[in-house]
Amino acid sequence: MSEKWKEIPFLKFDITKNPLKNIKFDNIIMLNVLEHIKDDFLAIKNTFKLLNKNGTIYIEVPVHQFLYDNYDKQLFHFRRYSIEDLEKKLVKAGYKIIKKQHLGFFCFVPFAITKIFNKLFFKNKSSVKNKIKVSNNILVKFLFYLEEKLSYFYYQFGIRCFVIAKKL
Repeated sequence: MSEKWKEIPFLKFDITKNPLKNIKFDNIIMLNVLEHIKDDFLAIKNTFKLLNKNGTIYIEVPVHQFLYDNYDKQLFHFRRYSIEDLEKKLVKAGYKIIKKQHLGFFCFVPFAITKIFNKLFFKNKSSVKNKIKVSNNILVKFLFYLEEKLSYFYYQFGIRCFVIAKKL
């Protein structure tokens, strides 16, 4: 699947059906995945079953349900999260939270304004192509670079959340 990581096996399957009953992993990475799964708690429980003891899961999801708009629908998102909701689901499934962080702090205000504007005025219009062009501009890249350099701060909000949890 990846030219860069040829030596690492990448698996693609429906986590809610969990066909890998007897296989265990040290790490599971779910970046931009959970929001696409209708029964996200079942998916989280199944990841717990797939991890070895002391295994780690890395999850990144979009945040703030109030920002859910047509763009999310076009990307087949079922929901946006709060970091607290994601944390509660992980803990309920048996995980211990190791780290949690909001991402996109410096982009939040223009992002939120755009999402709210889209909700009000472009309810049924296709917008995915336009958003990809905007998110690739130099200012956005600089803001993410700045955030990376200041990553030792905990940001109270952002456009995404990232959680690392462990199976003990």
